[in-house]
Amino acid sequence: YIAGPEGVEILEFRNTDTFNIKVKDKPLAAWEKTVEVMREASSRWADETPPVRKVAEGA
Repeated sequence: YIAGPEGVEILEFRNTDTFNIKVKDKPLAAWEKTVEVMREASSRWADETPPVRKVAEGA
């Protein structure tokens, strides 16, 4: 995935409630930058409108 200027939202559906996932595609410095960006952005998240949840017909 490549996020645009406003970020990205991903919904992931699984058929189990337990799984083991390891993401190894970035060096530690990249993850540290991600954490820094998230900390800076978190102050505005409380005021943002959540995305609209769409339910498929018949669900």
